[in-house]
Amino acid sequence: MQDGLGKSLFGGKLSYGAVAAVTWAVAIPFHVEASAFADLPADAVHALERLVRIARLEQLPWRGNPVGLAWFGVAGDYLMAPFAIGASSLADLLARQALFHALLAPLGGLLGCLLGRPLLGLSWGLVLAVSPDLAALSRDYPVNYLTTHWAMAAWLCSVALGSPAISGPSRRLWTGMLLLAGALATVSHPLAVGAIPATLTVTLLWGSLYSDSQQDDGSGLWPWMPVLLALFVLLPYAFSNVPALQDMLAHGRGDQGMSHGAAWRSSLAALKVLPVQLADFPGGRGLLWFLLLGLLPLIRDHRGRAALLFAVGWALFSLLSLALAGYAASPWHIFPMVLPVLSSGLLGWALLLDPAGGRLRWLGSWVLALLLLAASLPAVFSSSHAAAGSPVQAFAALADELVAVAGQQPFSYLEATSRCGVDWYPSATLLDLELRGLQPSGSGSAPLIAVVEQVPALAEVILPGELRRLRLSNGMVLRLHRAEDVEAWTALLSAQCGLDRPENSRDVRLELGGSAGLGLQGSCLLAMPCPSYRQEPSP
Repeated sequence: MQDGLGKSLFGGKLSYGAVAAVTWAVAIPFHVEASAFADLPADAVHALERLVRIARLEQLPWRGNPVGLAWFGVAGDYLMAPFAIGASSLADLLARQALFHALLAPLGGLLGCLLGRPLLGLSWGLVLAVSPDLAALSRDYPVNYLTTHWAMAAWLCSVALGSPAISGPSRRLWTGMLLLAGALATVSHPLAVGAIPATLTVTLLWGSLYSDSQQDDGSGLWPWMPVLLALFVLLPYAFSNVPALQDMLAHGRGDQGMSHGAAWRSSLAALKVLPVQLADFPGGRGLLWFLLLGLLPLIRDHRGRAALLFAVGWALFSLLSLALAGYAASPWHIFPMVLPVLSSGLLGWALLLDPAGGRLRWLGSWVLALLLLAASLPAVFSSSHAAAGSPVQAFAALADELVAVAGQQPFSYLEATSRCGVDWYPSATLLDLELRGLQPSGSGSAPLIAVVEQVPALAEVILPGELRRLRLSNGMVLRLHRAEDVEAWTALLSAQCGLDRPENSRDVRLELGGSAGLGLQGSCLLAMPCPSYRQEPSP
């Protein structure tokens, strides 16, 4: 292995920098395309709003979104904030955060830097660049889920620490970076606490923060900077989650109300169907099994034991933390555990097929790199799917219409849409308007601009001030209204809410949101099925 990533990148070997640039460039279109289909429920919009406030230096929060009694950390938001500077619309903001998510590809490609094999790094980076599961990180709760990034960063630090040729200063640097990456992984999700024991185990066995030689020029404070940053990341997160930890220990179950044993069994059941969840991984299941077989030679190779221990420890401790919290693991919980394991399998094959081990192994190293390259190239050269009909594109057209109707005059805003086949809350439209420089009034005294989805239950209801009906590219039909008497108009809509019978599975809630002064927030329960043109397929 190379002695330190810094020497590889800046010691004249610019090919490694080129690997990072190429893999990031390939990954960006896949992530930007996925961001057009982003899920934006209320908590996801809140995270985006927080990101914008940080980028504008309007707020400096110390914790992220709540989930039950626990809280997300906020360190990832600060790291992503520079990408959000200057965003001019919601679509632009989502595309910018996709640039951050796409960094997973060059992060994976840096494995080649540590091994001194740029072609292998390029091949693996391209596999990660075109992976649909990784591109989906730009779509599913785009700001909240950064665990995969930091878990991979910590795993790479473990790879570096496992090298027997690493020097003292480099070992201290990588130890500090491991602690920082582990801290970022921990705070990225309330259920990612498994990163702490995995990180500390590798640190104790392979890491070092002290100089063992008086002649060593690494005895200053610089090796401690990542450690101090790690503490700075961890302490606010730990303080905000003390009540959640106390509640979990006191009641023996988590927010989902599952016992520890039931949650553990459910998580193991989810692991059994993991091959189905990963069926669209580049190269298919064959490549997945091939990578997993690489764990066998890695067990016997002392150069990769640190990476293997981190990957296995991270996965096991994460499943244990899920069980203790009473959560059954879902695909988005499991995938951050899977990627370091698959990368460990690749490391096992790479160390086994060391080009320095003879002509046959040299040839095998080329076959390994070309195998990964062949798995990724079909997706690299495939034509991108158009984002026509995506929620982001559809609601961007709505925002354009609202800007045209409002002009420069103050107005109050109300939006009422169902969640039939699309997870989009009115607060997302408000954020889009804000990024476009349009701020609806919060007083409720300004004229009202209202958008109400055309649903069967409201087909016969006449709401005054209808300007036109908009058919969005995703099939939604919206009624656009403008009214001077805001109180009378909102009272008429409110009168339609509620049922004179118990709610059943065919009733769909109309989500209300808009200017704070209107007092209309939450759900409007209507007797209706989803509109036929937005009907979700049966399972």
